[in-house]
Amino acid sequence: MAESTLNLDLISNPQIFIEIHNTKKLFVNLFTDLANELENEYLTSIYKASKGVKVSQGNELAKCPYQVLDIFRNFDKDNGHNIRILNWWGHGLFVFVYFGKELALDNITQGFSPFIKEGYILAKGKSPWDYQGIVEDGFAQQLTNEQSLALHLEKYHYLQWFKNIPLETDMFELQMIILSHVRQIFNFHRF
Repeated sequence: MAESTLNLDLISNPQIFIEIHNTKKLFVNLFTDLANELENEYLTSIYKASKGVKVSQGNELAKCPYQVLDIFRNFDKDNGHNIRILNWWGHGLFVFVYFGKELALDNITQGFSPFIKEGYILAKGKSPWDYQGIVEDGFAQQLTNEQSLALHLEKYHYLQWFKNIPLETDMFELQMIILSHVRQIFNFHRF
């Protein structure tokens, strides 16, 4: 056992846990409201293989709680596509945009320059779901042009763009910010 003493101040203070619970609930409600705005017909008009939206949460992403909104929900290694809004406590609020290898190759000629222009960073590493490696350990690279995308795909077999979204205290304002990012991504590509 690594720790041998119990923090009685922490364990005796229910207010800490009530505040954490209430804040997690705010994010689940925020993501649920956003999900309800994205009708499946609309999603399939943008990406035909969309499997809809899903809100989920957990407590153990590098020992921290998280809430997730997934849009499209197709994680296929070849033709998958997903937009993930991740609120990761202690790390930030992020938007991740995943493209399976073949889907990315099919669309590389159309260009991913809007992602580059909007300051998205390209994740690199063995797994697009290694958020600790991507966010904390720097398994990412900033691209300034599209020339290296084909090389990246050859090496990693996926494209995953991501960007930090600054947090706002007003939940309605935060909802509008996230929704504007999602709509902007919808406008980047239509296939």
